[in-house]
Amino acid sequence: MQILATMQRQKKFAEVSEAYDTLGDDGKRAVYDQGGQDPFGGGGGGGGFGGFGGGGGGDPNDFLNDIFSQFGGGGGGGARGANSPRRGGDIQLQLNITFDEAVKGVSKTVMYSCRAECKPCNGSGAEGGSNATTTCHVCSGSGVETASMQGFLSYQTTCRKCGGAGTIIENPCGICRGQGHVSENRQEEVPIPAGVDDQMELRVPNKGQAGSKGGPSGHLYLVIRVQQSAEFERDGSDVYSTVDISLSQALLGGTVPIKGVLGDKLGNLKVKPGTETGSKLRLRSRGIPKVNTSARGDHFVRFRVQMPRDLTADEKEMILEIADGELSRKGTVEGLDAYIAARDTDSLSAGEGWSEGGDAGGVVGGSGGGILDSITSMFGTGGSDEKSKDGGGDGGADADGENKAKEAKAEGQAGKK
Repeated sequence: MQILATMQRQKKFAEVSEAYDTLGDDGKRAVYDQGGQDPFGGGGGGGGFGGFGGGGGGDPNDFLNDIFSQFGGGGGGGARGANSPRRGGDIQLQLNITFDEAVKGVSKTVMYSCRAECKPCNGSGAEGGSNATTTCHVCSGSGVETASMQGFLSYQTTCRKCGGAGTIIENPCGICRGQGHVSENRQEEVPIPAGVDDQMELRVPNKGQAGSKGGPSGHLYLVIRVQQSAEFERDGSDVYSTVDISLSQALLGGTVPIKGVLGDKLGNLKVKPGTETGSKLRLRSRGIPKVNTSARGDHFVRFRVQMPRDLTADEKEMILEIADGELSRKGTVEGLDAYIAARDTDSLSAGEGWSEGGDAGGVVGGSGGGILDSITSMFGTGGSDEKSKDGGGDGGADADGENKAKEAKAEGQAGKK
């Protein structure tokens, strides 16, 4: 509809331009007066101005008035329209609030400047609120005045003196100077409901510009801008938060305390064994309140596993033991090959712990064979790392250490007998 109206206006302007070009040129005017080309798109001129509109009997002034009225400049209603009640304009302001205020709701004081009714004259514009007026001497009370183009075309527009009212105030108000309204600094307490979102618009009725001639005031519109939160991310009425868990909690499971979006504590949230970074848990109806309802969105908790950075020697040994037993690993583990080689070497040299003729024992002193070997020895299962010393050797490792250990044990037991 708007495109069509624009095309129609462009067409009218083209017609006005052509008419002005024709009637402003003496030669073209003579042709038209003799019944030639109709500058307004009709057929023959028909003599004089009878050809305007293509049917005769038209008045070019009516045509121009119609054009200007379409663009808000025509006479139209005259004093009648100017004296009708008019609604005041709307006001739009931006209101900044915090994330917590948006979630929980808040009351904000808004200060702004607007047009208000003049109290001394009650909006009449006359001193003391009287309605004493006189007829406008420019438009003679019609509210419109006639203007001409080049002396031969005329059109009507709103009277510049009385503004279309048709009357002039005899004794204007000294405060508003006859306008009926003044500029006023206003302060309004506005309740912001819980759950408002960024870019949401709130309407405060009848708190805009004052109307005229008894018309109602406009509205106040507040565009809400919500600051971002450092703890929560928002998606409509749903909210997301991230909680850090340790490596042991991720592997073995456990619990972790959770804070709600309203500042309430949601208790300890259960962490399942094997939880990975990015794993998500949904807490229903624990999110942001929905505006003007009792319903709430959901709270989604995302887990983030905190990996240890500075490991002790014992912690590294534990992890390397685990890595040595992994079956699903792809690729390599830094330091694993060196660890296995060192462990095997320690296992061979552990045979020095055996005493000739004595009872067979476990590994004594030294660095041992690692955590898994220690656990194995605790249960007395022996293993390939258990070595012994051959009684007359030089104390070094022997390739047949295990057999030597068995022989030494047998000899020791025979000697006791």
